[in-house]
Amino acid sequence: MGMAHSCYGQCETCAVNLTSRYHSLSRHVEQCQYTASDDDNTQLTRINILHAEQVTQYCGSECAQIGAYSQLNDRGISLNLVGDGPITPCSKCSKPMDLTQAHIAYELMDQTEIRQPWITCADTHDSETVARVCSNCDGDLAMVTAFDAMDEPKDSAQSAVAQNLVELLK
Repeated sequence: MGMAHSCYGQCETCAVNLTSRYHSLSRHVEQCQYTASDDDNTQLTRINILHAEQVTQYCGSECAQIGAYSQLNDRGISLNLVGDGPITPCSKCSKPMDLTQAHIAYELMDQTEIRQPWITCADTHDSETVARVCSNCDGDLAMVTAFDAMDEPKDSAQSAVAQNLVELLK
């Protein structure tokens, strides 16, 4: 008799059935905006996530660390210390990249999936950016951003981001 499958899937590293709380490696197309704080001369960062997809999932933090390293290594991407920007090195080519432009960020997340008949969402307990990749090193970036740019922007900030993506693709 085989082991029952979880509705949440299996851990990519050890194949154990997942519960509603699990870790994941996600790939985001994002663009950062930096503004100075009026209070104490610190820099505030707003991250616009233009597209997000879960790459894989894990039962816990140990499997997530092993699995994320393997997944990124297979893509030629280094797990490295990522800077706060606006300029930080690409995790693949090491060239400086401008985080105010569309780029890829890989996130390790600890989350609980909440399922209701009308929606499925995730309550994120912790999230860590483990790699950032420039648009030159990610062949899927142009396709993803073009597809998402076709959606009608809902406000002027979204419209500006969509316009930047269209310009990037030219």
